Amino acid sequence: MDQGNLPLPSVPSGQQALSTPPAAPAAGRFAFADADLDHEEGGGGGFKRMLGAVLYYKWLVLGITAVGLAAGLLLSRHANLSYTAEARLWVAGVPDRNAQMQGPIQSPELLRGRAWVELLGSYAVLDPVVQEHRLYLRFRSRDRDVMAGFHADSGYTPGAYSLIVDETGAQVELHEERAGLIERVPAGSPVGAALGMRWNPPRQLLTPGRQIDFRLVHPRAATRYVTQAMDANIVGENFLMLRFSNENPELSASILNSLATQYVEVAAELKRAQLEEFRDILERQLTYSEENLRQAELALENFRVQTITLPSDQATPINPGIEATRAPALSSYFQLSIDREALQRDRNSIQRLIATASTEPLSVDALTAIPTVTQSPELMQALTELTTARANVRALSQQYTAEHPLMRQALEQVNRLQTQIVPQLASAVVASLDARLSEMDRLVTSAAGDLRAIPPRTIDEARLTRAVQSAAALYNELRGRYESARLATETTIPDVRVLDFASVPQFPSSNPRIQILLLALLGSMGLGIGLAILLERMDPRIRYPEQVSDGFRLTILGALPNLARTRRGSRAVDRAEVVEALRGVRLSLQHAYGTAGPMMVTVSSPGPGDGKTFLTTNLGLAFAELGRKTIVIDGDTRRGTMHRLLRIDRTPGLTDFLAGRASLDQIIRETDSPDLQVIPCGTRLAASPDLLSSPRMGQLLAHIRSRYQVILFDSPPLGAGVDPLVLATATGNIVIVFRTLTTNKAVAEAKLAMLSQLPVRVLGAVVNGVRSEIGYRYYSYLPGYTSEDEEAGPSARLLEPA
Repeated sequence: MDQGNLPLPSVPSGQQALSTPPAAPAAGRFAFADADLDHEEGGGGGFKRMLGAVLYYKWLVLGITAVGLAAGLLLSRHANLSYTAEARLWVAGVPDRNAQMQGPIQSPELLRGRAWVELLGSYAVLDPVVQEHRLYLRFRSRDRDVMAGFHADSGYTPGAYSLIVDETGAQVELHEERAGLIERVPAGSPVGAALGMRWNPPRQLLTPGRQIDFRLVHPRAATRYVTQAMDANIVGENFLMLRFSNENPELSASILNSLATQYVEVAAELKRAQLEEFRDILERQLTYSEENLRQAELALENFRVQTITLPSDQATPINPGIEATRAPALSSYFQLSIDREALQRDRNSIQRLIATASTEPLSVDALTAIPTVTQSPELMQALTELTTARANVRALSQQYTAEHPLMRQALEQVNRLQTQIVPQLASAVVASLDARLSEMDRLVTSAAGDLRAIPPRTIDEARLTRAVQSAAALYNELRGRYESARLATETTIPDVRVLDFASVPQFPSSNPRIQILLLALLGSMGLGIGLAILLERMDPRIRYPEQVSDGFRLTILGALPNLARTRRGSRAVDRAEVVEALRGVRLSLQHAYGTAGPMMVTVSSPGPGDGKTFLTTNLGLAFAELGRKTIVIDGDTRRGTMHRLLRIDRTPGLTDFLAGRASLDQIIRETDSPDLQVIPCGTRLAASPDLLSSPRMGQLLAHIRSRYQVILFDSPPLGAGVDPLVLATATGNIVIVFRTLTTNKAVAEAKLAMLSQLPVRVLGAVVNGVRSEIGYRYYSYLPGYTSEDEEAGPSARLLEPA
């Protein structure tokens, strides 16, 4: 029935009007109040929803967490601890120049910087340690007694093997995983000798039917294990820290001590080999220089023997010990000629050696035998470095292959010196010789005319004498170097020493059990929280205020806390909180309705069990306690239960009046409150939906609007039929009741969409049965602030079901 067709009588004198009913919205519009209480929490609503879900499903979360923690505890028992042993080594540094000049003769350091760490990862260091500790062998702990005497040669065959004792215990068979049966031998005999095994299992341990499974891994795989478990760092300039981690603390310390010892031995052997190679090279150069000196002295001696009978060209001495001075021109010519021949000879020798350097190894001995070369400090330094580099290559080749980083680095240095640096420096010497030869040719030509008659004997003798002097100087220098190298070889000290050997670690360096427990705890807790949030997201029921305010675009007029009931009834504290909540709903409803005419509102809900009857009745009581003349009408003609809440008779009631069976005075009932009257639903009639739209309904509304300030209709649920829509249209206003964890969101959305097609103003929503832990904490009230009479005790009145 259209409310606009009903008469609107004036309020009788002596009665105060709460408000005048506002104009109903146009048909097809869905009107809402302007206030939006949902945004009080700001951006933290999502977090509070998740927290509410966790609290609601707390036992599920705790159960999953407990199961995950138990599983983590079980796994942690099988986790292995890691023990790290540490050792400290001293590495010799580069002595300064003053120490080299003042101290004893010593050899240069073997390696520098990170090269010491690279040496630690070489097979020359790792392979003996792998063999000593049998790191190539894998077997089960129960077979430790049989495998105690197992050893393998360096050329063993890797694979997965099984030693099987027959039923009589007289023979054993060695099987390989892929090849099958390898050999069958009597028990107590050596096994696997053809495969590189040195193993004679004790006969008393070979019980009939016993099977021993073991695996021989490749040597390189075993060394990789050592490399992965080992860590080396250079501390400062002269200390090398070694660490090794293993599940067995004793084995960890033992392997690290073996590594340190083998490392020192390999470094000492490398240095010894380098010094011996350097000494041998100098010895060969000394032999070559000695032969050159002997040939030069022999040539000078033969020349003097051949020219002993010729007249001497020297002047007679004037005083004893004083020789006559030769003419300056003669001396200059002889000296220039001798020097030019020496320079030309040196130049030709250098060019010949450079030309052959690209096809064959450069002869350092031949170059150092050339006098002009010895006068070039840069070239002699380069030749010394080439000699040292070749010695280093020969020493390293005894320990490494050509592919090793240290070997490649040494070969690259030799190649660079031989093909680039030495030829460049030699070419520079040749260029300087060419310039000097050109100048000498000019000087010799100018003096040749004056000296043509002088016999060449003096020139030849001076040339041979100079050759002897040059060969003697080179021989003496090489002799000194050789003696220094031999002395350094005999008195060398190692560049690496062990300062602190590793001791058995007492405490684990890493404990994965704690990590496993933490991961299990966090993972299971995360799984439980995720499952709780997922269940909350999938829940079709209304749980949070955002679902009402944001989802349905409704203003929340208030929230009624959950009223826990027991056999003895509800608690007084809970009843007081509900009364305070009803007062808040009353205030919000007054504000949402307006200030004109009597308040006439229909109260409904999307489905049954949402508490609309409880709200309508107690809200009427709240208005009555405020002194407002209030009437509550049970419009749920199908299943109305307001009479039970008020403990009155159901008939006669609303349907009886609409059907003409009772008068208005007969259906209006008094209550304990003088300002509250009630009309029950009346007799159940099949035509009750049509009666709600009858003319007598208009007469009823006109009568009660003239007598009451607050008129509340309790209608059936929105999903019960047309009844709530008819009552909402008649009153022009409606309040929707939602119950947390009960009201279905999809049903509520569909029913609210039907209201949008009617001229009804939705004043807002009331959320019933809320719990503070699921998002409505800010709707609760502070404890201890209930209103009560000081003498008579609590004065809060609440109508509850019997």
